[in-house]
Amino acid sequence: MRKAVYVLFTWLALAGNVYAQTEFLAGTATVHLGIGFGNYWGSGYKTLVPPISASFEYGVVDGLLNGKASVGVGAYLAATSTQWEEQVTDFHEYYNYSYSTLGARGTFHYHLLDNVDTYAGVLIGYNFINSSGVGSRPKAIPNEPTAAIFIGARYYFVPELAVYAEIKDGYASISSMEFGIALNISALLK
Repeated sequence: MRKAVYVLFTWLALAGNVYAQTEFLAGTATVHLGIGFGNYWGSGYKTLVPPISASFEYGVVDGLLNGKASVGVGAYLAATSTQWEEQVTDFHEYYNYSYSTLGARGTFHYHLLDNVDTYAGVLIGYNFINSSGVGSRPKAIPNEPTAAIFIGARYYFVPELAVYAEIKDGYASISSMEFGIALNISALLK
C-alpha cells in the first residue's frame, strides 16, 4: 500500500506540468472518490468513520453560454458513522448512528481557468439512518428524502486524473466539505 501511494504521488508530481483537457463536455464520464470534513450533527458527537463518498457524472449537454458551459448528471453515494455519549452520575448513555445517502446529482459546469473544471449543482436523494445505543434518547431516526446544493472544482494534473474539492449545504451532504480524486473515465478509455 505504501509503495502504491508513493508511486501515485511521484507520478502526480512529474505529470503536474503537463497541460490537461479540463472542459467538461457531452460524453465525458468522471468518477469521484472522496473524504468529507465538517458535519451537521452538533455538539457531543464524535466521528467513528469519516464521511466517504463516491459519485459518477456524465456530460449530457455542452456548448452553452458561448461554448464555455455544460451540464452533467450522475449518481452519488456517501456514508459515515458517528457516536453521541454522555456520562450522567452512575449512568452512561451512548448512541451510534450510521448515515448513508444515495442520490442523483445535476451539475452546471463553467470553464473559467485552464486545468480547472468549476461547477455548481444540486443533489436530490434519500438518507438511510441506522441507530443503536443505551439511554433515554429515542434510538430510531426516520429515513427521509433529502436535498443539497454544492459548488466545486477539479484541478487536472493530466487529462485522466484530477483532485477535487466541494462545499455543500444541505442535509443530503453528510459533510460540509469534501476532497478527493476524480478519474476522467472517458480520457482513460481513449
